[in-house]
Amino acid sequence: MPFYFSASGKGKLMVRLILSLIPIIILLLLSFMLGKHNATPVTVDWLFVTQQTSLAMVLAMVLVIGFALGLLTNLFGYIRLKWQIKRLKRLLIKEIKANTNKDS
Repeated sequence: MPFYFSASGKGKLMVRLILSLIPIIILLLLSFMLGKHNATPVTVDWLFVTQQTSLAMVLAMVLVIGFALGLLTNLFGYIRLKWQIKRLKRLLIKEIKANTNKDS
């Protein structure tokens, strides 16, 4: 029996952990290869400052900024949906109470 299956319910957790680590490891390997092949120095013109850095560093910064913006966008959508669920639950409870009072 493989090590990630166990008699308890922890087997599914271990499989999920392994399956979530595989894309992370692949992404790290790809980023290492990308950084190794893009060591060319480039000049980045920020609004007020000009800086010379490697192309790999610029790509890494853009990747991190894009990931953070995507995470924030999804977080705001998630919070909005949670608020909507709470509001609908309160409305449902109110409707149920109104219907039970009407039936009695």
